[in-house]
Amino acid sequence: IVDPKAERGRWKETLPEISHEINIVTLTSDEKNKGLLDPYVIMKNPKDSESLAIDILTFLTGISSRDGERFPILRKAIRAVTNSEVRGLMKVIEELRVENTPLSTSIADHIESFTDYDFA
Repeated sequence: IVDPKAERGRWKETLPEISHEINIVTLTSDEKNKGLLDPYVIMKNPKDSESLAIDILTFLTGISSRDGERFPILRKAIRAVTNSEVRGLMKVIEELRVENTPLSTSIADHIESFTDYDFA
């Protein structure tokens, strides 16, 4: 359960029959919560992580799968992160910077612009 307003903190106590199935995540801007919802952290299967990373980053950047210029660049960076040993959305920015083209740098800058928001 994702609990952004900390309203469900007592569910484990009030629902004992399913308490073993409940994991409550309360989101705050605390440093310790950084990356808590990163798809590479929350998904067990790397392919599922990759799919969710694509969904998140295309939503945030507005890059459509029909964008023949930008989508393949973003997709390639996400795939490289998925295939690496150290995974995370911040690594996608690094991969885009390694590509070192004007378009990949622009996409990296766009994604990086979200990193200091409380919701990121």
